[in-house]
Amino acid sequence: MKFFLLCALLVALSSFAVETAVHDGRGTGSFGGDQKVVEARNYQGRSLKGKKGKKGKKGKKGKKGKKGKSYKPGSGDDDYTPTTTHSSKSGKGKSESYSSSSNSDNAAHPDSLPNSAYRVKPDNGVTVFNVDLGNIILSNPLGVPSPPRSYEKYVLSGSGPQAATIDGIPVILVDGYDEGASQYRVVYCNNLNVGITMHQHGMTPPNNEDGVPMISQYPIQPNRCDRFSFDLYPLNFGTHFVHSHYGWQHERGLALPLIVRGPPPVTYPEPYQDILKKATDHVLYLEDFVSFASDQPDTNEDGFNQEEVQDVLIAGWEEELYGSDGAPPFNFSFCMDPGTDFDVGFRYHLANDRQMNDPHIMRVERGEFVRLRIINAAAMSSYVVQFNATEWGRELPRPTLVAVDGQFTHPHHVDEFGGFWIGVAQRGDVLLQAPQTDGCFPIFARNAMGPLDGIYEEPLFNVQLQQAGVVMCVGKNTKPPPPGTFGDLSEFGEATGFFSELDNGMGQEWALRAFFPLEEKPVDYEFLVDLTGDNGFQSINTVSYKFYPGSPRYYALPNTTKSELPVWYPNPIPLEVEGGKRACIEIVNYNADAHAMHLHGHSYQVVSIDGHPFSGAMRDTFMTQKGQCGRARICWDTDNAGVWPFHCHMTYHLMAGMVTTVEYTSVSEESIEPWSKMGVCNSV
Repeated sequence: MKFFLLCALLVALSSFAVETAVHDGRGTGSFGGDQKVVEARNYQGRSLKGKKGKKGKKGKKGKKGKKGKSYKPGSGDDDYTPTTTHSSKSGKGKSESYSSSSNSDNAAHPDSLPNSAYRVKPDNGVTVFNVDLGNIILSNPLGVPSPPRSYEKYVLSGSGPQAATIDGIPVILVDGYDEGASQYRVVYCNNLNVGITMHQHGMTPPNNEDGVPMISQYPIQPNRCDRFSFDLYPLNFGTHFVHSHYGWQHERGLALPLIVRGPPPVTYPEPYQDILKKATDHVLYLEDFVSFASDQPDTNEDGFNQEEVQDVLIAGWEEELYGSDGAPPFNFSFCMDPGTDFDVGFRYHLANDRQMNDPHIMRVERGEFVRLRIINAAAMSSYVVQFNATEWGRELPRPTLVAVDGQFTHPHHVDEFGGFWIGVAQRGDVLLQAPQTDGCFPIFARNAMGPLDGIYEEPLFNVQLQQAGVVMCVGKNTKPPPPGTFGDLSEFGEATGFFSELDNGMGQEWALRAFFPLEEKPVDYEFLVDLTGDNGFQSINTVSYKFYPGSPRYYALPNTTKSELPVWYPNPIPLEVEGGKRACIEIVNYNADAHAMHLHGHSYQVVSIDGHPFSGAMRDTFMTQKGQCGRARICWDTDNAGVWPFHCHMTYHLMAGMVTTVEYTSVSEESIEPWSKMGVCNSV
C-alpha cells in the first residue's frame, strides 16, 4: 500500500513537471505549427487491498424532485457529413457549458482564456476535439411559458478522420474491422480554465486511458491536450459515448456520441443481418439539463450551481442519518419501498441539443432502413422512446432492438413494452424501415416517471409529463412541421410509469437475451454489493467513496458528506480480482431509488433478477429495481487489468459517493505493456 501511494505521488509530481512538447507536424500523430501538446502521465490500475465490504442496508427514502423541459441550438437538417467544426467561444472554469455556431451573440466570459494559441489542428490522421464553453438557447422551463433564455453549456468541436456530424450533433465515428484491430485515435484539447477528463463509456481501453481523475487519468490541464490511442476489436463495435468524469462537467454538457461501426455477426438471424448491412446510421442523443432540488425548485437556476442542489440533498441526508423531529436514526438494514418521486428534477430535456417544440428533423427516403442509435447521456433521467406515431415499412413493420450498450442481443420488438426503455448511461440500437409514403411524424423520448398522483403543485408535476424527441420526415422535399407543432410536454396526458416496474423497463430487461452470452465456466469471485443509504450517501455497503475533485475523501460513519481537502485517496474496500477469472456481483437494492450501475473497462452479463436465472443482455450499465431489496446478479470475465470504478451513473448519486472499484491484484506483462507511456512505476 505504501509503495503504491508513493508511486501515485510520483506520478502526480511527474505530471506537473512534464515539459510541454512542441511538434513540428512530422511523423504519425504529430501536430502542425507551434501548437503545444502535453501528454499527461496517467495512473495505472493496480489493486490496493483485499477484503470486500460488508453488506449494508437501507433506511427511509427522502422525497423526490422532478424534471424539466428543453430546446436546441445549432442547425437542423444536416443528417450526416464527414467532419464538422463548431464555432465557439473559449471556455472557462466556473462550471461548464455548450456553444453553437447559431448563437452569434455568445460573448466570451471575462475570465475566459484566449484559445487561439492552443487550438490544435489535426495532421497525419489524428482526430482532435476541442472543448469550449458556449451557450444554448432554451424556453419554457417545466412547461411554464417564458422568453428564450441563454444558458452556458460545454461544446466539443472536432476535425479529422474520426470526427463526424450525424443528425446535427458532433460524433466520434470509428470504422472497425471484422478481422484484426482498428484504432481509436483522438486528441482532446482543453480550452477551459479548469481541468477535464474524458471517459470513453463502453470501451475497453488500457486502464490509463479510462478517463477517471487520479485513478486512471491525470486531468487535462487548461490550454493543454492529451492523446487517447488504443486498439478496437469486434467486441467494441456499437453505440457508446464519451463524457467527462471531472466534477459536474458531464451534467453541464461535456459529452458526445461515440460510434464504432463494423459488420454484423455472420450468424445474426435474417432478415436483420441483411438489414444491418444496408441501414443508415442515425442518432437520437438524449440529455437532461439545468437540475434543481424538488424541495427547493429555485436552486441552480443558471445551470452552473449544482452545489446548491447537492447542499439540499446533504441536509436531507444528515436529517435522515441522525434522525430529526422525533424520527429515529437511519436504519441501514431496512428495505425501503419503491420511491414514487424524484429528489432531483430538470427544467429541460433535450434530443440532439433541441427541445421538442423545435426538434431536429431526421430526413429519410421511402422504405429506407435506419439503424437508430439511441444514447441516454442524461445525468439522472430515464426515458421510454416511442415509435407509435406512424405505420412503419412493409419489410420491417415493427421497430426492432438489436443491441444494447454496444453488445448484440437477439432481436426484440420494442412495442412489446410500449417503446424502448433506456436508463441513465445506457444505449440501444433500433432497426426501423421508413414508411412508403412521404410525411413527417415524431419519435418521442418521454421522461420515465410515475403516475400523476398530485404530489406536486403546478408546475412541478409537469416533470412527469416531460419529453424530448425528433421528427422523422420521409422524402427529400417534404416540408417539416413548423416549430411548436409538438409541445415541450407530453402530448399523451399521462405519465409513462417508472422504468423499474415489471411491465416497463424491468419487463424489457427480462425479455432481452445476449446474442454472445458468457461461456459456461466456474465462478471464481462472488461479491455482494448492497445499495444502501439515500441519495447516494453511504450507498455501497454503507460506505461513501468519491472521485477527485468533489468531496473525494473516504469516510466511515458518521461524517460522509463533507471533505476538507480536494485530494485523492485510494478506495479502502475494493473488490479485488486476479486476471483470467470469472467474477460475479450480487446487487441488493435497499434504497427506494433505481440505480444505473456501471462497470468501467468491461461488459458484463445480467444472469439473474430476484433469484431467477436467465441469459440476459451483455451490458456495461444495468438499471436496478427500486427498493424492496430487489436483487440482480451480473457476471464478467476479468480480462482487462487495472483499477476500474463500479458506480451509480446518476450524477448526484455518483457525487455523493456511490462508488467502489474493481481492482486487479496481479497483472501480466501483456497488461502492463500498454501502460508504458506513464513513465513512472511501470513495474507496479
